[in-house]
Amino acid sequence: MAMHNKLYDQSDNKACHTRVIQNPYFILKPIKETELDLVLEVYRQCEDFLSLGPVPKASEQMVLDDLQLSEDYGGIFCGIWINEQMVGVVDTCSATTKATPSMRISRC
Repeated sequence: MAMHNKLYDQSDNKACHTRVIQNPYFILKPIKETELDLVLEVYRQCEDFLSLGPVPKASEQMVLDDLQLSEDYGGIFCGIWINEQMVGVVDTCSATTKATPSMRISRC
């Protein structure tokens, strides 16, 4: 799966996109290009929820579309990690973007 930008790559040295939140229970960090398959696996574990919407099956294209949508709105797309395993994703955008500030969390 290819990512066409470096917005989510921690090596790009952009402070607002490399921030890692860590506490005793979980780690929240921007995803890297090498982790896109893990995001897809999280999405596949949520297909019972996806079946309620217009696109019932998770796909590589769905992951890429969500990443692009996040970038378009100035968002930060992060993985939620517990015990070195990605268990969910969270996508946020700030109040300074054209979008309404929000947080979308997926965890199955």
